[in-house]
Amino acid sequence: MIDTLSKALEITKKIEAACEQNEWPTVEKLQFEREALVRKAAQQPLPELEADQQKVREITELIRSIDQTIFQSVETHQHALIKERQQANRGRKMNKAYQSSGK
Repeated sequence: MIDTLSKALEITKKIEAACEQNEWPTVEKLQFEREALVRKAAQQPLPELEADQQKVREITELIRSIDQTIFQSVETHQHALIKERQQANRGRKMNKAYQSSGK
């Protein structure tokens, strides 16, 4: 379980870096990879040793922490896309109005 979660953490860090670089197709691809690892980890038994259980908690908490940063980046990107779409729509409406006015 620790190895699987460690791999998920590494992918999470790659997702964060891809978000910072606005590499959204990479983010999507990595997200699918990470999701598969998280599902795999969830199916594995918890370690018996307390030290190993603590390691699982630490890795999980790191993933959650980075996820908050990722979420903020994705939300910012979504807002930017919505704003671009609204501006494009306004431009099309203005162009259509101009053309329909006969000029």
